[in-house]
Amino acid sequence: MKKFKNVFLAFFVTALTSLNLALPAYAEEATTQTIDSAGFSVSVVGDGTVTLSSGDFTKSLSNGDIYNADYEEGTEIKIVSKSNENAVIDDVALNNSTISGFTSGKKSFSFVYTTKTADASFNVVFKQNETQKEENSNSSKTESDDSSQDESSNDSVSTSSDAVDESEDADKYSTFDVDLSKMDIDTSKTVYTKYLYAIPSAVSENDTITSVLIDKDPKDTIYTQTMEPSTVYTDGDAYYIQADTPFVNGLAQKSYPYDYDVARGNDYGQQLTEGFSYDKKTHILKIDKDVFKTVAKEAKSDNNLKEDFSDLQVQFLVPADVENDVKVKTTVVDKTGSIDSVVEDSISLRPFMTARFQLASEKTASNIIPKNVKVYVNGSDVPLESEYGAYDPKTGNMALSYMGANLKSLEIVISNSKGRAAGVGLGTAKVGRLNVLAYLAEGTKDVFSVGSSIDVVGKFGNNGYVQTIDGPLELYNKSRTTADGYNYNTIDWNDGDGGECTYTSSALAVPQSITMNGSTVDFTMRDINGNSYGQWVNGGYQLTDISDPVAFNGAIQAFCHHIKTSVGNIDKGSRYALRYPTCTLRVLDASTINGYRHVVFGFETNLHQFSGSTPQTVGTVFELAFKLQSKGKLCIKKTSANPAITDNNPCYSLQGAEYGVYKTEADAKANKNKVNTLTIGKYDNSEKYKDWSNEIELDAGTYYLKETKNPKGYALNNSVVSVVVKANENSWIGTNGEFKDYPQSDPVSVVLGKVDKETNKNKPQGSASLAGAEFTVKYYKGLYDSDPAKSGQVPARSWVLKTDKDGYCELTDSYKVSGDQFFKDSNGVSTFPIGTVTIQETKAPSGYFINDKVFVEKITSSGGGENVFTFNEPKVPEKVIKFDIKKVQAGTSTPVAGAVFLHTMPNGSTKELTTNGSGEITITGLASGTHKIKEIKSPDGYQLNPNEVVFNVASGTGKITFTSGTNSLVTHGTKDSGDGYATFGDKVNPFNLKITKTNEHGKVLKGAEFTLYSDADCKNVVDTQISDEKGLLSFKNLDVEKTYYFEETKAPQGYRIPVDENGKAYVHSVYVKATPQTNTFEFTVDGIKYDTFKTSGNVRLEGTKKDRVVAIDITNKTTQLLPETGSNGTILLIGLGVAVIAFALYKSKKDKMISK
Repeated sequence: MKKFKNVFLAFFVTALTSLNLALPAYAEEATTQTIDSAGFSVSVVGDGTVTLSSGDFTKSLSNGDIYNADYEEGTEIKIVSKSNENAVIDDVALNNSTISGFTSGKKSFSFVYTTKTADASFNVVFKQNETQKEENSNSSKTESDDSSQDESSNDSVSTSSDAVDESEDADKYSTFDVDLSKMDIDTSKTVYTKYLYAIPSAVSENDTITSVLIDKDPKDTIYTQTMEPSTVYTDGDAYYIQADTPFVNGLAQKSYPYDYDVARGNDYGQQLTEGFSYDKKTHILKIDKDVFKTVAKEAKSDNNLKEDFSDLQVQFLVPADVENDVKVKTTVVDKTGSIDSVVEDSISLRPFMTARFQLASEKTASNIIPKNVKVYVNGSDVPLESEYGAYDPKTGNMALSYMGANLKSLEIVISNSKGRAAGVGLGTAKVGRLNVLAYLAEGTKDVFSVGSSIDVVGKFGNNGYVQTIDGPLELYNKSRTTADGYNYNTIDWNDGDGGECTYTSSALAVPQSITMNGSTVDFTMRDINGNSYGQWVNGGYQLTDISDPVAFNGAIQAFCHHIKTSVGNIDKGSRYALRYPTCTLRVLDASTINGYRHVVFGFETNLHQFSGSTPQTVGTVFELAFKLQSKGKLCIKKTSANPAITDNNPCYSLQGAEYGVYKTEADAKANKNKVNTLTIGKYDNSEKYKDWSNEIELDAGTYYLKETKNPKGYALNNSVVSVVVKANENSWIGTNGEFKDYPQSDPVSVVLGKVDKETNKNKPQGSASLAGAEFTVKYYKGLYDSDPAKSGQVPARSWVLKTDKDGYCELTDSYKVSGDQFFKDSNGVSTFPIGTVTIQETKAPSGYFINDKVFVEKITSSGGGENVFTFNEPKVPEKVIKFDIKKVQAGTSTPVAGAVFLHTMPNGSTKELTTNGSGEITITGLASGTHKIKEIKSPDGYQLNPNEVVFNVASGTGKITFTSGTNSLVTHGTKDSGDGYATFGDKVNPFNLKITKTNEHGKVLKGAEFTLYSDADCKNVVDTQISDEKGLLSFKNLDVEKTYYFEETKAPQGYRIPVDENGKAYVHSVYVKATPQTNTFEFTVDGIKYDTFKTSGNVRLEGTKKDRVVAIDITNKTTQLLPETGSNGTILLIGLGVAVIAFALYKSKKDKMISK
């Protein structure tokens, strides 16, 4: 029961707990207020992105993405659409209807949508950027309501200020499928195209004209700007201009501008934000018709409230490549057929230098009459006015009042016309003077290095206020006195864009002096004769305030930049605010023409603004020139073209080289009309200037130098080097190798050749080889008659070279075993410089002794060419290694022919060798390693020599050492020559002594015993033999030239040993002396000498040369003869003997019995 209670209680508590959790939730849900919400979706199709943002929420969508969500009523969601580079926005639709305020073709579009209770479905479509149909010029016109459109949803779409800006940017670019050549030209409309050339590293595609001039410092972002009038085309509905010059001639680094702006009018001009669009691909600007109109202008001193703004200006931001030339397509039409045009399909011009180029060859230059030359620029149908071009009939050079940056095409027509229509042909202006704004004082120091720039504060500026003038296409004309009673000089301008100017219709004033690259330069502007223009004292305009920074002189034309963003007003009454902006003066280019230094300056100011709504900066390009001093100094430095050979080498010296100085290249080549001489080493005696010439003074200009005398150890350099002597400058030329000579050297092919010393030919003997010999070759700087190493000299370079199979060494890598790099001549051929070369064999080839002689060869200078041939290839004689084998009869000097020896060589191969008639064998050309010599067959009559001679031939030296020993039968050693030898002594074959035992009746006796002794006392037994049934016995293998003694020591049965008269047994002697080589065999028996021819008798010679036998018949010689073997007496004696023995035995037995 208790257990039941506990279970029930646990169940009950659990139930209550669950109920407690459920009830509050139910109550809360029941009391929550309902908030209206609606569905919201965005889908994206095409090449672009859509960004959604609301509060902290951000979501980016791209092609194919769909976003769905529910939002409370009143939620603001910003929707920003941006197309990618090659696309535009085709449609932005809400519930299948294009939203208000959107037109197709935009690059970006943004708006804010406020959610309602109804669902909102947005669809953004991007498409490829193609030619669009003409849109209604009134972009604010509301689209007609679609029956399916939800009016409440359109009401919820509002375009923000962001949307306005972004849509305007998108409207700036589009594409046009138009053909300008088929349109009319409207001459009543004027458009000035300005290119603001930016420093590529300082700007990016995100920059605008405003950002590079306002947000950044112009001195860091802008090179300069140029201006050109544009032809205005019309199709009746709109106007078009072609703005492509820098993109055609290559000055633009990109194929499109980073930004552009359009302004109506000039000073007090209005910055435009709509009514135009630019095609980046075709570089065509489309302008709506109502852009050209008369508008109310801002207040001006003349109180004219209306101004016809029929002029437009377009400013492009273009990153520029100022380092390289521009390419201008050029066509020359020679109707005279009398010139050789040097112009091909294009000419190369410096971007910011006046266009000057060679039109005709000097030979045909005079065939052109300037007034008969028409020049058409950039596709124009109207030729240039005469003052805009110049031609020099002497040189064939032409100049135009254009910079390279302003040109994209030229057509030059040369005719035979005798008359001249006004404004058609060229005038009489000088090529070098055309387009020069002004001149500086003669001899001005040239501190204007390209790229140099300075900031000028209060020195460039304008006076009073700004007014419109006719600007320049030609920058320099003449000085004049202005009207209105203001008595100072200015510059007169031709037609062109107006710019900031002084009160007297001039331009920005120029300071009297500037400081550039540490030098102060008189910047007073002058005419070509040196006469200075009038100056504005204290800035002009009757101002005498001593606080004015400096007096001004001259003027330059400047072009304005209309900046879109207003940054506030500047009081035009403040002359300091208007006259003295910070300016950047930059050197864009420089060149020397006919004795004048031409310098092109780029000019930019910082921001300054007038009382209107448009802030401005200004800039331009202008060219100044100054005459160079007539004299300059020239000094040249000579260098070696191959320092590896010549450095610290007493065999070479640059001093003493002479150069002729000539005015023309032809004179230099012909060595005539020399105007001066430069001698190397004549500047002074110091080590620092030892390779410099004397310094000479020359008229400024170009000269041609040619070496007329080569220095010690060097080849004569016949090349002609042009140098420019600058006025008032010391021209020291040569540190970059302009005057270098090639050192003389001997391009040795074969360094040496090995020959056999005995044959004097490069053919080895025997098994020897001429390949693989190694020679150490050393080169010493200096000429020596003997080995420089003996005097402590150290070689500059050394090599170990090996010989080929023909015994030759060449100076190439394939022959090099080790060592330094080879010296090379100008053709890359291995060579020996002038100096001393030593050659010594350090490793002999196989089969030869090393030749340790040091060969000394001198290479000397000869003639004026780079290659000399003074090295004499040494022939290195090699003594072949020999080994002599001598075969003699042992104990004599008698040579033995016909002995066969086996030669075992280091590689294991063998060869049989036979002694000649002198008993000799010579082995020639022994290979390195171990050799074995052993006799394998002896001639008849001689014993085989058991000894083997073993010796080693050392690799690299040929030295012979023996590892086998010597004895009485073999000796060996080396000769003074180093050759080896071995003498083998062969013993004569032993002889046999044959004895025939007979009685006096000639009957052979068996059983006779003879003993052979080596001494006369018969104590030293050599052998004992018993005669056989034939009575024969033999003592074998007895040495020759040794006396043997023998005697009968046991007589046959029935016989007594023969004795002499003294009763002693006879002792016989035998002595043999043999020379098998001569078939000589002498033997002496019992004192009687016999020879080879004793072949019969009791003492005789038997056998062959190989096996000699001394045969002796021996009989009894005693006086009392024993019974003859087998006679009756013998039988009687035997019987008697038997009886005696029998009796003896009987008596002995009997005695024993008695004893018992």
